[in-house]
Amino acid sequence: MPYHPNDADMRLAAQQAEREERERAEQIVAMSAHEQAAWLKAAGTRIAEDMRRTRERIAAQRTARAARRDEEKR
Repeated sequence: MPYHPNDADMRLAAQQAEREERERAEQIVAMSAHEQAAWLKAAGTRIAEDMRRTRERIAAQRTARAARRDEEKR
């Protein structure tokens, strides 16, 4: 397989991401049970908020599509 200039960059980025993930995991393990619970609650809140925003965005897209279809029918 021929060498591509971005291969080394992609490998370095993947290694950096793995290193950061490992560091985050080590930080979480080092937390007390109370700190872990608070961290998980915050993470769950962020995920729920992201999901809510995604649902709102999809609903807005559907509404816009429906409005365009209605306009085209006229």
